[in-house]
Amino acid sequence: MSDPTWYELRDPKARPNDGKNLARFEWAAEKNENASAQQGRPVHERILRAVVVSPGMKNSETSILIERQRLDGTTKIYETHIENTPGLRDAYDQFRKNQAPELSGTPLETWPALDVARIADLKALHIHTLEQLAALSDAGLAKLGMGARELQKLARARLEGAKGGAPLEEAYRRIGELESELAALRNQMITKQPERQETASV
Repeated sequence: MSDPTWYELRDPKARPNDGKNLARFEWAAEKNENASAQQGRPVHERILRAVVVSPGMKNSETSILIERQRLDGTTKIYETHIENTPGLRDAYDQFRKNQAPELSGTPLETWPALDVARIADLKALHIHTLEQLAALSDAGLAKLGMGARELQKLARARLEGAKGGAPLEEAYRRIGELESELAALRNQMITKQPERQETASV
């Protein structure tokens, strides 16, 4: 199954290092109770919702009603709902113009330190770029489990080296050290699993 299309919500009042929320748009059918009662059968209207999430927070989804296509052929747009969510207006305009979303940052897939399983874990928490991983809060890191802080250090080192904030040679040396530490943590987890199983069976 392909990944849903996410749009980055750019809040002009946010600080540069603040994490950006993401939104996806989805069509759904909603029963019109009055029309159903009048016609004696289920009658539905088509609605558009925006699902807004915060990177690193799996259960942060908020559903916002954006459009309702009425039975008389008119469309109601919930302007207040759109304006009350910073950045949603631009994302909605992009969606309506069928423009591809512009997620700023470095895609996780471009980083060799991450395997497909780890990338899937991160995307399940709405983390799609190295920048989102680098800006993750302590609460978000806790949801990533063992090795999360080391992984964040890796991402930050990678980004610093890429933008020239530190000499490239030093950045890559540090990245290598952190990658080795992360690999060691993974090996510890693998070796501890049989021990826990043996203890449980005693």
